[in-house]
Amino acid sequence: MAYGTGCTSQATAPDARQDPDASYDTCTTLQVLDVVTGKLTSFPAPPGTAGWVPGGFNLVSAISPGDQMIAAYAAIRPQGAGQVRLYVLRINGPPRRPMPVPSSAASLFARSAWSADGTWLLYQGPGRHLWAYQVTSGQTRASSTPCCQYTVMIAAPSRSG
Repeated sequence: MAYGTGCTSQATAPDARQDPDASYDTCTTLQVLDVVTGKLTSFPAPPGTAGWVPGGFNLVSAISPGDQMIAAYAAIRPQGAGQVRLYVLRINGPPRRPMPVPSSAASLFARSAWSADGTWLLYQGPGRHLWAYQVTSGQTRASSTPCCQYTVMIAAPSRSG
């Protein structure tokens, strides 16, 4: 389970390019609770950001299959612009710094999803197209699939034969 603490309310600027006057929260810390073991892991917001944006935690499959990683958005400064960047955090093993996902700057209400096997993170990337990031190799792929401003994004295994 993931949630934010130390949260404050924010708003995009009235003249923001997307979602003017939209309200959202930013949080100083992302908490991840393993409901089986009771272990609580805390992740401070990445340096240079305005804080984690927890609104997406309830709308995406943030925790990867296999419970190894979590994908979370942090607000990019200036806050009034309504921009976020996607980060990946390892939730098993020793705590590490959040890893920024390449080419993941997006509008405030961006969505992401893990592939069914947990090896790729799908997200709304540049050029209003669906992108994929493989955490283990650092490889990114851009697709020709138009996207963005979805309410929800999910990944499901394909059925062969």
